Amino acid sequence: MQLPLFVAWSPLAGLAFNDLKGFRIGVASILLLSGMLYLLSNPSRPILATYDGGPAIFQTSRQELYFINSPEWMPGYLSIIARIKELDCQEIGLKLDSHDPEYPFWAALSPSATEIQIEHIDVPAPLDRLTQTDFEPCIIICTVCSSGSYAGLNLDSTHYGGFSLYKSENP
Repeated sequence: MQLPLFVAWSPLAGLAFNDLKGFRIGVASILLLSGMLYLLSNPSRPILATYDGGPAIFQTSRQELYFINSPEWMPGYLSIIARIKELDCQEIGLKLDSHDPEYPFWAALSPSATEIQIEHIDVPAPLDRLTQTDFEPCIIICTVCSSGSYAGLNLDSTHYGGFSLYKSENP
């Protein structure tokens, strides 16, 4: 909300500081140095190790960086991804709650977006015209399902974090 005000007053501030060369350099240096702390120790992607012992991005694996903001989700995602790789399925359906991140599935199962086809299933009515009609998943990852079968697939396993994995008999 304050950004428009800062932008609107910036020409006037520029005119006021135009003749004060030493003051300009001092203010610019202070602003640059004070911003470096936030740049280098960003809580979600720190370039430098944090004061509380958190690792820097160069000391952390890519897989751990996916979960740096919510490390408690990592065990559930890694166990279900390992099980999916065992099943060797090429078409995976997602039925996730709106707060469940899906990017770790995309990044781990199909890094180049060509190995495995991943699609959302049971999309609400206004968006269902965007989904493919010939997509028939042999695995469904679901966080909102509670029965022994879903969409004709049988429950294969449950994982930490409320994940249920449904698979067809012939993947």
